[in-house]
Amino acid sequence: MKKIDKKEAAKECMCIECPSYVDKGELAFCFSTKSRSRAIKVEKGCICRGCPVFYRKEFSHVYFCTRGGEPKQTTKTERKHKR
Repeated sequence: MKKIDKKEAAKECMCIECPSYVDKGELAFCFSTKSRSRAIKVEKGCICRGCPVFYRKEFSHVYFCTRGGEPKQTTKTERKHKR
């Protein structure tokens, strides 16, 4: 897996093509460690699995814009399984 930072990811990011996307200048939601999009409130479809960043980083979650980035979703999943 190639290392990629948020600026590099934004160049390959497909968020603007997603049916759920609301253009407020936000991109690369998959890298967010804190929050979801402030503008996107409704999941209308997800193209995360088709994004080059998704494959390069070997992500496993989707709907980063509404559910939080890969790091945040992974932490949530780990907490559920520890119960």
